[in-house]
Amino acid sequence: MKNPIPIFFIFFLALILSYGFYMAGLFGFPEGQVGGSVPSAQSAPHACKDGQTQYCSLGNCSGFSTCVGGVWSGCRWERLCTPGSKATCLKSNCPYALKVCNECGTGYGTCTGLNASGG
Repeated sequence: MKNPIPIFFIFFLALILSYGFYMAGLFGFPEGQVGGSVPSAQSAPHACKDGQTQYCSLGNCSGFSTCVGGVWSGCRWERLCTPGSKATCLKSNCPYALKVCNECGTGYGTCTGLNASGG
């Protein structure tokens, strides 16, 4: 073994760069994950200033993209629930209806079913 330091340095540098690209959203995230990143027409690469944000949408889901390294990231939004999942509505710690998570995972709809009046 001649000199293991340069090989280790190259490996470490590649690892750091890969992590940086991942965090910048250039590799993207699966749709609907917290900070989900999905390319949209508005996030097409063009010159921008690092740190700028812009509104974007994907289908009925809306969020923001951020400029990183002069390129817009994919559209991201905070996912609060799993799309289509159901949660119990409670009143005085008693279940009285169900609510369904919206298609973007950003929140639940109104309480329906069972005894939705809460009475």
